[in-house]
Amino acid sequence: SVGEIISSVHSIGTLTSLTNATAANVTSISLTAGDWDVWGNVVYLIGTATTLNYVQQWVSSPSATAPAIELSTRNVYVAGTVLGNTLISFNVATLRFSLSGTTTIYLSCTSGFGTDTMDAFGGIYARRRR
Repeated sequence: SVGEIISSVHSIGTLTSLTNATAANVTSISLTAGDWDVWGNVVYLIGTATTLNYVQQWVSSPSATAPAIELSTRNVYVAGTVLGNTLISFNVATLRFSLSGTTTIYLSCTSGFGTDTMDAFGGIYARRRR
């Protein structure tokens, strides 16, 4: 029905481990036929000595596949920035999906980093438009 909301939230207890410059899914939802507005947020847990170059997050129907740059949120840091043992969070812009059948939509991300570890968690949300 119009206005229906579907969501999936993974908390800090369900971290997705990231590999440098490799796309990963944070969570996903299954949407039925119709028009949906989909958005999300990704939170990164940065290891103590991690050097950070960029983070990028998006919603899409292909699994762990970055879309065109204009369909994602990308944040760039001075090469080798150390934020050390902290959380950073970014919203993913709303995209409209017009679906002819049931489709899985993914909240995904990638990061350029080195030296230590990086993990992600977050939520994906959808509201049926029609």
